[in-house]
Amino acid sequence: MNSEIDRNTFCMQIAEYTEHINKLNNQLTILQQTEQSMNTNKQVGVLAKKAMSKKSTLGDIVNALIEKVYVYPDNCIEIRWKFDSFAEGM
Repeated sequence: MNSEIDRNTFCMQIAEYTEHINKLNNQLTILQQTEQSMNTNKQVGVLAKKAMSKKSTLGDIVNALIEKVYVYPDNCIEIRWKFDSFAEGM
């Protein structure tokens, strides 16, 4: 069965599909950022536990590694490290 649609219907459908794809891409980006943040937090926790076993306090660890922590809606967390290469490759 071969059916045709007019130009306006086609344009409306393309716009709807594009909007839906953009929403899905935004959700994917948020999920990827959340996963990355969770992985970073796990690794920082491991480092913190190792450092704490050497008689360091949590405050010492935080002050040594972290510049700032930003918390965004949807539980997204951004950590600004004191040195750029610390979290690369994690």
